[in-house]
Amino acid sequence: LLIYIFLIYFIIFFYFFFYLYILLFFYYLFFYIFFLSFFSWRLDLKDGLALYNSENNIGLRNAWNIIQAEWKCCGVIAYTDWHEALKEKVVPDRCCQEHYQNCGRNSTNMFWNRVSFVLRFCFTASHILAATTKQTPYNDLISFRNNV
Repeated sequence: LLIYIFLIYFIIFFYFFFYLYILLFFYYLFFYIFFLSFFSWRLDLKDGLALYNSENNIGLRNAWNIIQAEWKCCGVIAYTDWHEALKEKVVPDRCCQEHYQNCGRNSTNMFWNRVSFVLRFCFTASHILAATTKQTPYNDLISFRNNV
């Protein structure tokens, strides 16, 4: 009788920890993929900022202008992202709260500075960049897997 009780407890214990292990594995896997793709997209977006002034990327420039004007935001995380990308302390004119020509060159202007837009911006802009650079989250995962 004690052997049967021991076996029953062992089986319950084993299944409990087995299912807990499986649950934690998929939980970890989901968040690992989510954060990997989120940070990868953010880096891709920051790389896209550097292409803003290039002559061959008018579509990308227009996409940035539309997004920043409609969402009242500037850069990927903050307007200082443009300083890093453009290698000078300027931002596109669409970053200005009061829009006029060359307002982005005046450092005393008020620029849109929203942090809360990051998630929806990354989601939408990643699709824009995916369309312009043929880059997808699947390709990011494959390239990450090949580099490990």
